[in-house]
Amino acid sequence: MYKYFVIILLMCFVVINVNAQKKKKKKKKLPENIEAIESKFSFAPIYVNEYSYLLIKSRQNDQASQMKYKPNIIGSVGAKLSIKNFTISYVRALPQPEEFGKTESRNLVFNFQKRLFGMQFYWTQYKGLYLDTLDRYGIFDDMYKQGVDDAYIIRPDVKFNNIGFETHFTVTKSYSINAAFEQTERQKKTAGSFLMLYGANYMGVKNDKGNSLILGSQQEFFPRTKDLYKLNTLSVKFAPGIGLSFIIKRYFSISFIAVGGLNAQFKWYSLDGYSRTKFGPWLSVYYLGKVALGYNGKIFFTNIIYSNSQDIIGFRSIYSKYNCTTNFKFFREFFKVTAGFRIP
Repeated sequence: MYKYFVIILLMCFVVINVNAQKKKKKKKKLPENIEAIESKFSFAPIYVNEYSYLLIKSRQNDQASQMKYKPNIIGSVGAKLSIKNFTISYVRALPQPEEFGKTESRNLVFNFQKRLFGMQFYWTQYKGLYLDTLDRYGIFDDMYKQGVDDAYIIRPDVKFNNIGFETHFTVTKSYSINAAFEQTERQKKTAGSFLMLYGANYMGVKNDKGNSLILGSQQEFFPRTKDLYKLNTLSVKFAPGIGLSFIIKRYFSISFIAVGGLNAQFKWYSLDGYSRTKFGPWLSVYYLGKVALGYNGKIFFTNIIYSNSQDIIGFRSIYSKYNCTTNFKFFREFFKVTAGFRIP
């Protein structure tokens, strides 16, 4: 499936690029605040430091402990190639000590970015997670304090996929999200804009039947999902926000975007006893924040990007003495360092 996905996106990449070149009869006049960068293509190595997890949490029961499953990933390396407005990037995880198991991962992104409009296709995949009892600052959480026996359990059978696309629109011609993050053009002066993000994604979590993600010590608090072994969702996002770029010098800038809104989900899942499809939408909150510090020179360019986002899959239970609203939350935070060059 992964190979077919890459081949289809590459074909779309080539077709759209060829059509764009055929239709390009004359150069459009750029806004005064935007400077074009003439380049056939650019190439840049990438390093990513990542903090991600899948959190299972009861929102209404104080007796239930939250379960945080993490991929055994700290750093990833890869590269990105840009041709005009198209960018493809791919990173793979660096080898990690197998104290917490082995995680196989893929992170593939195709990006098409104009000044006022952008579209991104992405695929994030993890195979093999472990149960972490530390928070991000190295402090033990409630599960460790309660002496839960199965803390730090390794789950090589757990697979996680997040596949989707996002489109966003800006309304101010003097602002370029392209210059801020993809660096295929240059913004001359400080400017910002209102943003609107739309998107859809498939998210799936799968593990071996009979080996639930819900720990034995916690299953009484999660009656509806205690024997869950397969969960799939299709989400549609709608998130307004803002973008702003501060130009420090001609080639140096600090930029950020922040969007937040509703995430309507349709889910289907399998328990040990039966499978169920839930067509009624569950509304949750989605957010994405990014900050970039960049140098965008004539030949060389570099940037440091911090990104923070979350997706939530929700369940309600009315079949138990516990009024247990359960969230499966996928949280992803990373620092990405890019440094590359252009071919004029």
